[in-house]
Amino acid sequence: MVDSLRTLIGPRNMVLLDAGNVHGFQKNDVSDREADFIVRMMNRQKYDVAMLGPKDYTQIDSSRAAMLGAAEFPWVGTNYAEGVRPKGVVETWTTKVDGVKIGIFSWVDPAWQGNSMKAEELKDNLEATAKALRKSCDVVAMVAYTNVQEPEVLARRVNGLVDMMILGGVNSPAMSVKQEGNVFIGNSGDRGRHIARFDLLLNREKKIVKTDYAVVVLGHELPVDPQVTQLMADFQTEQTRIKAANLEKIRMARLAEFNIDPATLPGANSTLSYTGEKDCRDCHMDIYNSWRQTVHGRTFSDLIRNRESEQEMKVKRAVTGWMETTGFIDRRESSHMYNVQCESCHGRGSEHVKTKGGALETLVAPESTCLRCHDSASSPNFDLAAGLKLAHPPLTPEQLKEMQKSPAGGLAPGDKMKLEGAPKPAPTNVGTTPIPASTAPGQTSPNKPANEKGLPPAANTGAKQVSPVNNKPVEGKKKPATDGTAPPAGSGTK
Repeated sequence: MVDSLRTLIGPRNMVLLDAGNVHGFQKNDVSDREADFIVRMMNRQKYDVAMLGPKDYTQIDSSRAAMLGAAEFPWVGTNYAEGVRPKGVVETWTTKVDGVKIGIFSWVDPAWQGNSMKAEELKDNLEATAKALRKSCDVVAMVAYTNVQEPEVLARRVNGLVDMMILGGVNSPAMSVKQEGNVFIGNSGDRGRHIARFDLLLNREKKIVKTDYAVVVLGHELPVDPQVTQLMADFQTEQTRIKAANLEKIRMARLAEFNIDPATLPGANSTLSYTGEKDCRDCHMDIYNSWRQTVHGRTFSDLIRNRESEQEMKVKRAVTGWMETTGFIDRRESSHMYNVQCESCHGRGSEHVKTKGGALETLVAPESTCLRCHDSASSPNFDLAAGLKLAHPPLTPEQLKEMQKSPAGGLAPGDKMKLEGAPKPAPTNVGTTPIPASTAPGQTSPNKPANEKGLPPAANTGAKQVSPVNNKPVEGKKKPATDGTAPPAGSGTK
């Protein structure tokens, strides 16, 4: 997409800018490697400039220095206090585009709730910086980390001095431009999923006479760069290996604290992995919705509510795969294993998921796993037959109606049909949002989001198999068709 824009507009007629927060909040080697990879991909795309966001600044010195040093473009941090601004970070940046001088600066609002910086680390030079750039530049743009609900408050302070305000640290892109006085406000969201375009038309006096704005969705239907695809695949493989090794170190340290021999844990020699409820949900939405209404579906929430989430022996019975390889390790590293999920009863599902509903022989009947928790000591009156019926019973009409209202859950299409009394349709690609197509290169219509055409789900091939758990046909897992690529690194704003 960046290459096509440069071809369309001309390499000397655009500025490619990143709004910052390239580095995440986590301070570890995995996060450092991610930041390094993103910067290297930004170099490859020939970014012109990037802002030093609060997440970038608050990294440990060595991590931040490595990230800054890897860049082949300048970093801007305007209101970092003297003596605080990292070496190599400039206060403002200017460039010429087709004879038009553009000035860019950044602003971290001390009052912004997402700001993790200390008050003494920031200085109030907003108006002074904007005035200085206005005197020497034809176009002035600022990247602001401020209250996204009220960016107009900040825009009023620089009205007449700044032409464009790009919001940083925002999760979702602004699909339409806002305007406060003479300041146009937009943003590209985060994680490199969109490009926000500001197209400026200037007259002979180099005054802006027209501003168009559009957000380009970086979807999977865009052309693929084979070299970048391979670089990303290699990077993800290595990151997965490093994350797994780090988790294993944490797991062994915690087991040593509890004086537990890892060899005594269930599945100690298994080659299978836990995947988490999300993969089960994709194909078994009816059962998932039912499970959510049971005690198993809220065990960890109940611990938090009862202020018992720090009592490890209670946590052990409220999570999936406690201290096992790929199971629950601690709240920070494995929150996706909260609650007594499907794999607590049916066994590790990695092969079942990998084969899209196959490898049924790798699953286990719940009769062999229930008694791990419901033993004679903790559940002396446990009735196995009655317990199995309670694991995920059919939903009542009242429960279905409540779930339909719930913004956090919702229903699978089949559940909605049952509620309305209509025949249940064939399994569909539930739980997956179609990926919208991007705006065609060259689109400059103001306030228009990208085309919302979705991609079709992949065909569900292969014969049905019968589950050893309930003797019912098992549907293959469906996923949207993709080409294996991912959006370019960094969130660009032109």
